[in-house]
Amino acid sequence: MQRFAINAQNVVSSMAEKKPQVVVFLLDCCREYWLPKTRRSGDQSVVGLHEMKAPSGTIIAFACAAGETTSDRSSGSENGIFTKYLLKHIITPGVDIDYILRRVATDVAKETSNKQELFRVSSIRAENVCIVPADTRQTLTSEISSTVSSWTYENGDKYKGECKNEQKHGRGTYYYATGEKYTGDWIDDKKTGQGVFTWPSGDRYEGQFKDGNFNGKGTFYYANGNIFAGDWVDDKKAGEGVFTWSNGARYEGQFKDGIFNGTGTYYYANRNKYAGDWVNDKRTGQGVFTLANGERYEGQFKDNNFNGKGTYYYANGNQYTGDWVDDKKAGKGVFTWANGNQYKGQFKDDNKHGKGKLYYANGDVQKGVWFNDFFKE
Repeated sequence: MQRFAINAQNVVSSMAEKKPQVVVFLLDCCREYWLPKTRRSGDQSVVGLHEMKAPSGTIIAFACAAGETTSDRSSGSENGIFTKYLLKHIITPGVDIDYILRRVATDVAKETSNKQELFRVSSIRAENVCIVPADTRQTLTSEISSTVSSWTYENGDKYKGECKNEQKHGRGTYYYATGEKYTGDWIDDKKTGQGVFTWPSGDRYEGQFKDGNFNGKGTFYYANGNIFAGDWVDDKKAGEGVFTWSNGARYEGQFKDGIFNGTGTYYYANRNKYAGDWVNDKRTGQGVFTLANGERYEGQFKDNNFNGKGTYYYANGNQYTGDWVDDKKAGKGVFTWANGNQYKGQFKDDNKHGKGKLYYANGDVQKGVWFNDFFKE
């Protein structure tokens, strides 16, 4: 033991001999007997550290009373209770070290139901001995409390990374027992900042997080080859974004609650295109649908179909302007042929049906009633 152990009293005395303004000596100890497989000799009642003496200008503190040991490691924590509260209070700017240790002692006693008492002895005569100067910004001193830890949880989850005040804080990786993994920024135990979340299925999200959820800008790579890049709110696509399918189809526009809502353009794999309004993932509102063959519809949509008022431009030069019901001409409208003929009247199921007039390019006019596209009378 004497070959490998360090005499704490000698260390303090050696430091004091250098005559610094003050010596602060802190030890996080003592835990259970640290050589459980080695037989103890001598006085079996002697455990823990002996009481120490504080040379002039020195303050000494360690985790438990002299002659005592403690098993005080918090669940899921790399640090003991003493270090936990020391890190919490020691970064406070402009506070005397003796007062800080009293606050630490109070918190330790409270958490352990008065079973653990700090050893503290001081011979400091100076006033206001502060570890962190009063004019230091808290945002800078908070870095002092960051440590790197490896935690394993009862459910099999694991965390490796930075922590602060017993919480995940900084950069770190969380391994879920179910196979998921998150690597990135943490604030106050929550995924917040930039990070990458992966699933065993092969899905992957890269982007911004807040309060544990996808929030801000991010890209989701689906295992099937689909990709979404854009805005997120609480794990849902919301705002502006681009969704690309593995078959080449693409949507560029607005999202809400994870689906198309607002205005956007859908480029179909067959080279058709729709630009306009969307409601709950469906073409609804005003829009323009262009087919790969050059034909085009401009007008109103509902539930993905032509519904309401609209104009259809045919590739052969024909044109229809009027009412539509579920992709079919129905109601009143005007159909104009490329040769100059024009029909004005009623339609049903895409055909001339009901009262109407047919104006021929040569000036003739046919007036009467049509039935399923045939003139009746």
